[in-house]
Amino acid sequence: MNLESISMNKIILIGSGGRGIKFLGKIFGEYLITLGYEVALTYSYDAPVRGGNIIAFITFDKEKIETPKIDKADIALYFSNNDRQFSADKTIRLTKKEQTNMFAFGVLLKELELDFKIENIKKILPEKQKDQNLKEIKNGYENQN
Repeated sequence: MNLESISMNKIILIGSGGRGIKFLGKIFGEYLITLGYEVALTYSYDAPVRGGNIIAFITFDKEKIETPKIDKADIALYFSNNDRQFSADKTIRLTKKEQTNMFAFGVLLKELELDFKIENIKKILPEKQKDQNLKEIKNGYENQN
């Protein structure tokens, strides 16, 4: 997917509570900012119970984002076999337990043809489990399956 040909980029992350959707949305949004993008991030979720549905909507662009509403996404990334379907140009399903939220970060970088800038990623990741998270991001970037 060539970002230069798209005026505004839209991603939807869909999964269940406990899979790290909110953390992925936050960290991926922060990374996009380090690359010079404007970012809008919103969430929709059931009661805060592990296992409830959670959806993150990420809109990013080099220009100011006036309306972050997503009718059709460039990518819909599912962490579960969620019944709720979203309109997207590309659908990615990561349903294996070993495909973590940080693995998905790497998949998104690759799919969106974004630069894998390790120094920028290190700056935004929390210190706790930083090495493991970096390993998972790299694994997702290199091995999407």
